[in-house]
Amino acid sequence: MAKVISCDQQDYIEIACLYRYALMVHMVDGQIIQGEAQDVYSRQGREWLILKTDAGSESLELISVKEIEVLTPNAKFKHLKLAVR
Repeated sequence: MAKVISCDQQDYIEIACLYRYALMVHMVDGQIIQGEAQDVYSRQGREWLILKTDAGSESLELISVKEIEVLTPNAKFKHLKLAVR
Protein backbone atom coordinates (compact mmCIF):
# COMPACT_ATOMS: atom_id res chain seq x y z
CA MET A 1 0.00 0.00 0.00
CA ALA A 2 1.30 3.47 -0.91
CA LYS A 3 2.11 5.94 1.83
CA VAL A 4 -0.24 8.93 1.92
CA ILE A 5 -0.93 11.99 4.04
CA SER A 6 -4.21 12.35 5.94
CA CYS A 7 -7.33 13.78 4.29
CA ASP A 8 -7.25 16.74 6.71
CA GLN A 9 -3.70 17.58 5.68
CA GLN A 10 -4.64 17.20 2.01
CA ASP A 11 -7.47 19.72 2.57
CA TYR A 12 -5.03 22.31 3.95
CA ILE A 13 -2.72 21.85 0.98
CA GLU A 14 -5.66 22.26 -1.40
CA ILE A 15 -6.57 25.53 0.38
CA ALA A 16 -2.97 26.72 -0.08
CA CYS A 17 -3.25 26.00 -3.82
CA LEU A 18 -6.68 27.59 -4.15
CA TYR A 19 -5.44 30.88 -2.66
CA ARG A 20 -1.93 30.59 -4.19
CA TYR A 21 -0.25 30.93 -0.80
CA ALA A 22 3.45 31.65 -0.60
CA LEU A 23 4.99 28.65 1.18
CA MET A 24 8.25 27.59 2.74
CA VAL A 25 8.38 23.82 2.43
CA HIS A 26 10.72 21.84 4.68
CA MET A 27 11.62 18.50 3.15
CA VAL A 28 12.50 15.32 5.08
CA ASP A 29 16.06 15.49 3.68
CA GLY A 30 16.58 18.99 5.17
CA GLN A 31 16.11 20.92 1.93
CA ILE A 32 13.93 24.06 2.15
CA ILE A 33 12.00 25.18 -0.92
CA GLN A 34 10.12 28.46 -1.13
CA GLY A 35 7.44 29.18 -3.70
CA GLU A 36 3.79 29.73 -4.53
CA ALA A 37 1.38 26.80 -4.18
CA GLN A 38 -0.02 25.96 -7.61
CA ASP A 39 -1.66 22.54 -7.56
CA VAL A 40 -1.88 19.23 -5.75
CA TYR A 41 -2.51 15.96 -7.55
CA SER A 42 -2.26 12.17 -7.30
CA ARG A 43 -0.68 9.88 -9.84
CA GLN A 44 -0.26 6.14 -9.48
CA GLY A 45 -1.00 6.30 -5.75
CA ARG A 46 1.53 9.07 -5.09
CA GLU A 47 0.55 12.61 -4.05
CA TRP A 48 2.37 15.71 -5.33
CA LEU A 49 2.45 19.47 -4.66
CA ILE A 50 3.44 21.82 -7.47
CA LEU A 51 5.26 24.96 -6.33
CA LYS A 52 6.08 27.92 -8.56
CA THR A 53 9.61 28.96 -7.57
CA ASP A 54 12.11 31.48 -8.91
CA ALA A 55 13.69 28.58 -10.85
CA GLY A 56 10.35 27.44 -12.35
CA SER A 57 7.81 24.81 -11.28
CA GLU A 58 8.80 22.07 -8.86
CA SER A 59 6.82 18.92 -8.11
CA LEU A 60 7.27 17.79 -4.52
CA GLU A 61 6.13 14.35 -3.45
CA LEU A 62 4.09 14.90 -0.28
CA ILE A 63 5.56 11.94 1.60
CA SER A 64 8.92 13.76 1.32
CA VAL A 65 7.55 16.93 2.94
CA LYS A 66 8.11 17.30 6.69
CA GLU A 67 6.32 20.60 7.26
CA ILE A 68 4.92 23.63 5.49
CA GLU A 69 5.06 27.24 6.67
CA VAL A 70 2.63 29.71 5.10
CA LEU A 71 4.25 33.08 4.35
CA THR A 72 1.13 34.80 3.00
CA PRO A 73 -0.29 37.35 5.48
CA ASN A 74 -3.79 36.66 6.86
CA ALA A 75 -3.82 33.10 5.52
CA LYS A 76 -6.40 30.57 6.72
CA PHE A 77 -3.56 28.64 8.42
CA LYS A 78 0.13 29.32 9.15
CA HIS A 79 1.79 25.96 9.72
CA LEU A 80 1.24 22.35 8.73
CA LYS A 81 3.27 19.42 10.02
CA LEU A 82 2.79 16.42 7.77
CA ALA A 83 2.41 12.90 9.08
CA VAL A 84 2.57 10.08 6.59
CA ARG A 85 0.41 7.02 7.17
